[in-house]
Amino acid sequence: MRIYILILVAAMVLSCRKGTTAADVPVVRVGESVFTRSQLCAAIPSYATAQDSAAYATEAIRRWVRQEVMLQKAQLNLLEEEQDIDNEIEEYRRALLAERYQQKLISQKFKPVITEEEINVYYDKMKENFRLDETMVKGISCVVPKNAKDIKKLRKAFKLAEDTDYSYIEQYAMENATAKELSIDKWTTLTAIKKVIPESSKSNPQVSLTKDKIQEFAVEGNICFVLIKDVCKAGECTPVELVADKISNILVNKKKLEFIRSLENDIYEEALANDKVTYYNK
Repeated sequence: MRIYILILVAAMVLSCRKGTTAADVPVVRVGESVFTRSQLCAAIPSYATAQDSAAYATEAIRRWVRQEVMLQKAQLNLLEEEQDIDNEIEEYRRALLAERYQQKLISQKFKPVITEEEINVYYDKMKENFRLDETMVKGISCVVPKNAKDIKKLRKAFKLAEDTDYSYIEQYAMENATAKELSIDKWTTLTAIKKVIPESSKSNPQVSLTKDKIQEFAVEGNICFVLIKDVCKAGECTPVELVADKISNILVNKKKLEFIRSLENDIYEEALANDKVTYYNK
């Protein structure tokens, strides 16, 4: 039977691809309902390859048969009043049309701009709702060979820790480090900073969260430098930079709801002004 179905599908797909216009023929029947070749052809995208077309056709037939047997079973077992869905269909049609028009207007006219000030105002009100699951830091961690050039200059740059020195440290790490995490200007996880230190280190150094403390570890013929500039511990309020995008999306959705309410009110007022709405006194 499976082989027969595959041969049938292949023949039908071939006729679809050739654009055969002969009288429509049945592909599969469930009770009195028939799935035809034209329905099958319509289910196959025009861009589909021959191999893909067979897969689309097989899936279309499978889906139609399963839906049809479920429908016919429902018709046999539901009471007549349970099968009366005309009102529900009409309500859905009306809601769908209104929704499509609403989305069209949104795409044409809704151009929200979320400012940094708006984000900060929302954050100040709601920051208690944004808590960190793990400790985040701003810092630098890098591992360089003990015999790397200019180690003393690198160590001095870490101690001075000014903006110009950060640039030097980052450039040095890019050229000489065997492992690095450069996050002096952005938040990253403490795990990412610590991951730079080889796990096989016998000393198993503990990274201190003390700000601006230069940490230096000798690790397997290498030197590991760690500098933490800022810390936000697990359980504390998440820094606004890390939730800015999330807040922006929240504010966009709020503005969209306001836009929709304003849109509905404008359309209603327009209908009233044009005598499209009549209220009858009982």
